Amino acid sequence: MKTNHVNGYKRMGKVKKMKKKTTIIIAMMMLVSISLVLVPTTSAENPDPRTVRGYVYIDEEVNTPDQVKILISGQEVTATIPGDPEGYYIIDFDEYVGETGVFHVTIPGGTWEAAETVTIKQGVYIYKINLTIDTSTPPINNAPNTPSSPSPSDGATGRSTGTDLSWTGGDPDGDTVTYDIYFGTTLTLVKNDHTSTSYNLPTLDYETTYQWQIIAEDEHGATATGPVWDFTTKEEDTGGGGGPSGGGDDDEDDDTPSGGGDTNEDPEADAGEPYQGLVGEEIEFDGSGSTDDGTIESYSWNFGDGNTGSGETVSHTYDAAGTYTAVLTVEDDDGATDTDTAMVTILTLNNPPEVSNFIIIPNVTKGHTNGLYQFTIMGSDPDKNDTIQFIFYWGDGTKTTTEFYNTTGPGGSQGYVASIENKTWTTPGTYTINVRAYDGEAYSANETLTIVIETPSQPTEDNGDDDKEDDYTMYYYGLGIIAIIVLLSAAYLATRKKEKKKKK
Repeated sequence: MKTNHVNGYKRMGKVKKMKKKTTIIIAMMMLVSISLVLVPTTSAENPDPRTVRGYVYIDEEVNTPDQVKILISGQEVTATIPGDPEGYYIIDFDEYVGETGVFHVTIPGGTWEAAETVTIKQGVYIYKINLTIDTSTPPINNAPNTPSSPSPSDGATGRSTGTDLSWTGGDPDGDTVTYDIYFGTTLTLVKNDHTSTSYNLPTLDYETTYQWQIIAEDEHGATATGPVWDFTTKEEDTGGGGGPSGGGDDDEDDDTPSGGGDTNEDPEADAGEPYQGLVGEEIEFDGSGSTDDGTIESYSWNFGDGNTGSGETVSHTYDAAGTYTAVLTVEDDDGATDTDTAMVTILTLNNPPEVSNFIIIPNVTKGHTNGLYQFTIMGSDPDKNDTIQFIFYWGDGTKTTTEFYNTTGPGGSQGYVASIENKTWTTPGTYTINVRAYDGEAYSANETLTIVIETPSQPTEDNGDDDKEDDYTMYYYGLGIIAIIVLLSAAYLATRKKEKKKKK
């Protein structure tokens, strides 16, 4: 009887130990499962690069742009554009999981921001996104001015073999512009990334027609290609060593007077066109490009506004805006003369407007879809009596253009605060908002804000391809383990219950 009691106690001890071990194992399995459920997306980022590719639609037609860039996480990555098929682009870059990128597309005429964005997602490596550009909206960057006003003028003849090149360029946004120069009897690149609007040529051949062309590029990669111009150099003057009494060769084509001595070649005037300036600003006219086989004795200028001047270089101011024709007349030491003209463009000074204090109300950097937000911006213009309007680019392919406002307030203040209310986004993403002011002639610099729009209680989605993510695989795996544990626990408890009934 004693032995039975002892064996009973031993069996009870083993059952208690087994029960304790089972409880510990179940608890550990539940902890592991819960951790898998709660942190399904905290795995380390895959180091593989991402690829974004697709076609570019410009005004609803597939076109090959000059350049495509993605701006993401403070970086700019330029696309490869094969050219075949037309309009296709490929961008490879290191991953920025959770970041949203915007696309800038450059075509002749400027750079536009595409309506599409991309948000990088864990486990997705290829994104197929077609970009759409609407050129009826203002570009975020205008192309440089098309090179114009060539000197020598297009089709000019009888030019000196010491002729140099000049043209009019610039950029409407005030960007730095460089020029690629093509020149020769056939167009050949002779200089790239040239920083001025003039170029010194080597000595040219006589009686030769030369072609030239200028391609301008601003600091953002936008280009403007000028037309092909040409000019022809003069005939070579063979001179002559004097007439018969002078001991020179007797040449039937010799223009030497019968009394002997060298012939005089007429001078060649060069007014140094073109010129451009502002009303009341001194314009320096330069005739130093004029040439002669001897000495130029005088330089006479007619500025086209009723005023005259003299000298190889001379300054003049114009009292009214307009286009004038300046005429330079040179005379050499033998009394021979020549004239050349230069176009002069005089503009009224217009200072671009300015914007500041761009604010979002409420003052947040993150928002949610269908939320209502208000934006205010301060605009001012240094020029009196100017009116200005504001253009808001919302980063989603839409914009808002205000009416023109009078910037002259009480006491002569030169500012206006514009307000846009109830702006909303319906699609999650990171939106870069740009605003600038326009006074009818010039644009201000951009003011920028960035806002991240999320779906309430849901992660941000992107508009990439249809590849399925496996971010939640661990989540469902964890749920499966919990279900198994619950079933095992229920079976264990049912077994224990039966054992207890048998003992009773």
